[in-house]
Amino acid sequence: MKDLLRTEDLTRDNVELLLSTASEFATNPLRSQTALAHKSVAIYMTKPSTRTRLATETAVAHLGGTPIFLRGDDLQLGRGETIADTARIISGFCDALVVRTFKQSDVDKLGQWASIPVINALTDDDHPTQLLADWVTIREKFGSDISGRKFTYLGDGNNMTHAWLIMGAIMGAHVVAATPSGK
Repeated sequence: MKDLLRTEDLTRDNVELLLSTASEFATNPLRSQTALAHKSVAIYMTKPSTRTRLATETAVAHLGGTPIFLRGDDLQLGRGETIADTARIISGFCDALVVRTFKQSDVDKLGQWASIPVINALTDDDHPTQLLADWVTIREKFGSDISGRKFTYLGDGNNMTHAWLIMGAIMGAHVVAATPSGK
């Protein structure tokens, strides 16, 4: 698995590996301080988030890498460079790309054209990184076998609702979503 673009691209084996690795890092955040030594990770956000930025930059630094934060106006997307050009340029300088933006299609195209891993940190359609964080907590509370368990998602009908429903199917859990009318 090169990229994490959409929740629906995950397999149960992918999820199990990601959750167990995340749990190990939660217990010992500095357990692998050289995993990203001499590597840089671009963090591109057109949708700002204090928590996502701090968590991502801290994680890259704890792994020995260099985080490079890019806002939407730092790139030439839409002002002379295509998404394909941008993906190739970032791939030439960085070892991974974390993206938090509006359009899922932008993340998909970055993944298509980048030669480095691309991670979706949020789009209007999906939020796989937050979802995985939620499922780390579920695993801590209920153990690793949640097949058949029922979970209820209460909130706006948005990217998280979509991600929860998909993850339920992947993990063999039953997810019920309740959203306000029109949301």
